[in-house]
Amino acid sequence: MCYQGAIVIKKYSVDHIGLWTDNALRLINFYKRKLGFKAMSSQRLPSDVVKKIFGFNTTCCFYRLKSDGLLLEIFEPHKKPSIDKLKFIKGIHHFGLVVENRESFIKNARKQKTKIVKVKRNGRPVYFIRDPDGNMIEIRQKD
Repeated sequence: MCYQGAIVIKKYSVDHIGLWTDNALRLINFYKRKLGFKAMSSQRLPSDVVKKIFGFNTTCCFYRLKSDGLLLEIFEPHKKPSIDKLKFIKGIHHFGLVVENRESFIKNARKQKTKIVKVKRNGRPVYFIRDPDGNMIEIRQKD
């Protein structure tokens, strides 16, 4: 049940976690060997996408691993950011929520003056919102 004024209309679920690292191979090997994750895909994210999502002006390696229903997205920047941004190089950057209707969710979020970040990845829109502490939450639609 949602509290009054909530953005979420119906139930939701977590479907992925985004991890920043300065050593993707180390993380990939750990999750595959120790936890049984399988490699799904990898690609290079262009600097404009990385800048809009993460605030760094660099390209980035992007890997997806999966185990049962959980997807890990691992990001490794090609150029290390300045010292003041190094705190973001390792750790959780964002998590993903699956909602019944993404467009309705985003529309309601806008009405409630929630900050929305929209980027294009592979020609499709990707939406993020920020919680009050600045944590990024990717909003995905249930398939």
